[in-house]
Amino acid sequence: MIDPPEGDLTDYLRSLERMRRLGPRVIYPGHGPIVERAMEKIEEYVDHRRRREEEVLRALLGSPRTPQDLVQEIYAGYAKELYPAASRSLLAHLLKLEREGRVVRSGHGDRFALSEPWGNTT
Repeated sequence: MIDPPEGDLTDYLRSLERMRRLGPRVIYPGHGPIVERAMEKIEEYVDHRRRREEEVLRALLGSPRTPQDLVQEIYAGYAKELYPAASRSLLAHLLKLEREGRVVRSGHGDRFALSEPWGNTT
């Protein structure tokens, strides 16, 4: 889980890219089991974040949304107890997309919308 402000999705993706360039065979994470197929796991992590980002962008095609709004759509099949953590993770995606100029804050700062040329700003 990436939880802003301590967790930064851009930093996380950069660290995965650095690991990818090193070409490890085994990863010894700070928690969880040893990862024997390191490159496959790194690709899995990168692909997961890429897919999640696409889901966020698709969900913003309508009106501006908060991370809490997005959770109900993107994590609809998950237990509601996970929603607070999922909301923080979605915020990490939104902040990354905002830094890239792909989304903008709308309203009182807790809503995000696609920026031009990706969508209408409201």
